[in-house]
Amino acid sequence: MTAQRKGVQGMKKLLNRMIGTTTIASFLTLGSLVSAPGFAMAASTAQTTSAATDLQNQIGQALGNRLADLEVSYSGNAATLKRDVNRILQAAIDEDDYTHYIVKSYSYKAITSSGHSVITFHFTYWETAEQTSAVKVKVSEILSGIIDEGMNDYQKEKAIHDWIVSHIAYDTSLKSHSAYDGLMLGSTVCQGYALLAYEMLSQAGIPVKIEEGRARGQAHAWNLVQLDGAWYQLDCTWDDPVPDIPGECSMITSI
Repeated sequence: MTAQRKGVQGMKKLLNRMIGTTTIASFLTLGSLVSAPGFAMAASTAQTTSAATDLQNQIGQALGNRLADLEVSYSGNAATLKRDVNRILQAAIDEDDYTHYIVKSYSYKAITSSGHSVITFHFTYWETAEQTSAVKVKVSEILSGIIDEGMNDYQKEKAIHDWIVSHIAYDTSLKSHSAYDGLMLGSTVCQGYALLAYEMLSQAGIPVKIEEGRARGQAHAWNLVQLDGAWYQLDCTWDDPVPDIPGECSMITSI
């Protein structure tokens, strides 16, 4: 049994402000796996489990370490293996929003014999483990310069929003998709804006999620931020002018 998913790469005619690739949650399609050239990933690991929770944990650890391959010996119900693995894999990806949107593609192959299955997973990512670590370090440095001790959460959220809009440019080529691209290369698409906002707000202690859907008919990603118990929409991408004007923030009240 083989299953594959990939980010859609043929959406070349889409206009500005879109993710540039479909995301794991809603827009995955069947097709051949897309490789991630230049991404050096750790080697595969082989583990044995019989419980769904153990399998989910192992997948989650592999994703967190940005492993390219994971091999698991699984003794779950062979009759429902495909359904179970799809559910477990999706649950592992959904455990953390940052991980969810940094997984570029995945596939798995299962070989079953006498009720015992060997499942081989393959993953590609928008960021390597080293790049994600660099994002965390850089974000910590940025926050130390823009967040003051006496700020409330509203002030922190605004400072983070304004820093992102003032320092990141929208990638109209639709090639850059990560927070790392935004921080280190200076530009990214809405997926990268949302990932960067997620990491900055999380480090600032503000509850945050990444949301996806459509805006003006185009695929789009943004954030939900919790302030004083209420959830608010936060869209750094739409507040950033295109073409980019460094230091300028244009507030969009509806999309």
